Amino acid sequence: MPDPVIVVASLAVTDLAAFQADYAQPLQAINRRHGVEVLAVSPSTEAVEGTAPGVTAILRFPYRAAFDAWYADPDYQPLLARRRALTDLDRSTLVVLPAAQSQ
Repeated sequence: MPDPVIVVASLAVTDLAAFQADYAQPLQAINRRHGVEVLAVSPSTEAVEGTAPGVTAILRFPYRAAFDAWYADPDYQPLLARRRALTDLDRSTLVVLPAAQSQ
């Protein structure tokens, strides 16, 4: 079975109310459809080093292909466009990495 992946989104959101209404809320159904587990999400993270851009989310996908399907989902594309419109892309990141394997 393929290994799970973790996605860390650090987003410099410009309008938090619109972000929550237009992106975060409708995203929940798409997440369920693709088996996404939301491990953590907060609009008020504390940076111990560097600068926290705003909203940070940590998501777990059952495998990389599930992430790819989620990201390419036709229902996600308008949400992706809206997320990009509501964030400062120069200060935002979306990173995919292998999940740690339990010993």
